[in-house]
Amino acid sequence: MSDQGRYRRVYVRLWRHPAFRRLSPAAKNLTLYLLTGPQTNRIGLFPLSLATATEDLQLSRKTILRAMAKTQAGFGWRFDVRAGVFYVSSWWRWNPPENANVLKGNLKDLNEIPSSTLVDVFLSNLATLDETYHQTFLEGCAKHSRIQEQEQGTGKQEQEQIGVLRRSGIYS
Repeated sequence: MSDQGRYRRVYVRLWRHPAFRRLSPAAKNLTLYLLTGPQTNRIGLFPLSLATATEDLQLSRKTILRAMAKTQAGFGWRFDVRAGVFYVSSWWRWNPPENANVLKGNLKDLNEIPSSTLVDVFLSNLATLDETYHQTFLEGCAKHSRIQEQEQGTGKQEQEQIGVLRRSGIYS
């Protein structure tokens, strides 16, 4: 897809968010990059190259890592540095799918995610996704997850995900 057809939302209220206000200028820039930059995708779980980020932001790796720590602490986002995967846990709250078919399409981005513990975190986080999309999410995750490729039977994987969600109080 061309860059012309891609966009990301940034809400004005971000500028007044207490965590954002405490960030250094470099960390604010990184936060905006993580929400809207060319490495993001449609699900908020994406491969993140620190080398590309340093080039795009014209900041040193050390500065980016410091800013990343502050951003993660302030917003509860996570970065798996070994796998190079970043996760914006509140993604669905601010980027809700327009309908179930859009969500199905968005979940195809899971195929591009390297193996990471953050994939499991993503698969079990429905806290910010509208409840009407929970079943579609579970089906889409089961269909597109690497875990599913390793196991036999979509039904078993889906039931395990639902079990995890129920135990955590996210899904009833």
